[in-house]
Amino acid sequence: MAAVGLTWEEAKRRCPPGVLPACHNAEDTVTISGEAVAVANFVQELKDEGIFAREVRTSGVAFHSYYMAAIAPLLQASLEKFISNKKRSSKWLSTSIPEEKWDSDLAQYSSAAYHANNLISPVLFQEALKKVPEHAIAIEIAPHCLLQAILKRSLSTKAVIVPLMKRGHTNNLEFFMSNLGKLYMNGINVNATCLTCSRKDYPVPVSVPSIAPHIGWDHSQVSA
Repeated sequence: MAAVGLTWEEAKRRCPPGVLPACHNAEDTVTISGEAVAVANFVQELKDEGIFAREVRTSGVAFHSYYMAAIAPLLQASLEKFISNKKRSSKWLSTSIPEEKWDSDLAQYSSAAYHANNLISPVLFQEALKKVPEHAIAIEIAPHCLLQAILKRSLSTKAVIVPLMKRGHTNNLEFFMSNLGKLYMNGINVNATCLTCSRKDYPVPVSVPSIAPHIGWDHSQVSA
């Protein structure tokens, strides 16, 4: 796979045999997917033309293309052991099924078939982002800030974009908690207590250890 500086239509027109547009990330950013040598040659061709192109590390897997069709049935069979057919809410905007097919049976449920289809289908991310309100608070739930640049380019400047994890950050717990604070500063009352303990009824029994002995005050800074 590779990220390239083309529009979706340009990518569909220019991709050579064995290479397909896989992810419509932004107006002028597309991820392509396909046979390794063909992708590498196309990346070099675009670079020679002065067009941004960079291969993406996917461990040699051409996600979101027909190259994944061979393993899709096995994936679906495995997912069926854990995923039941749960009806999707109207707030769930599918990026693996075109909007004109959102009324289809496949699009109506979060099912093993739906997620297996996602593996072989193009990601229509840009189309879904157009439906996000301009004052939205967008929370990226992902292993790292993969979509931050795309979200900032595609969403309104009035939107608040909040990541939860960042690859390479020295302290991801601190990063996570600070961004929960960002949510609070933007009007979302986050109940952070559920992150550290199960629900408790108050008052707690007298046998529960007190945290008072562990609290100290820093008096090194004195306000005038």
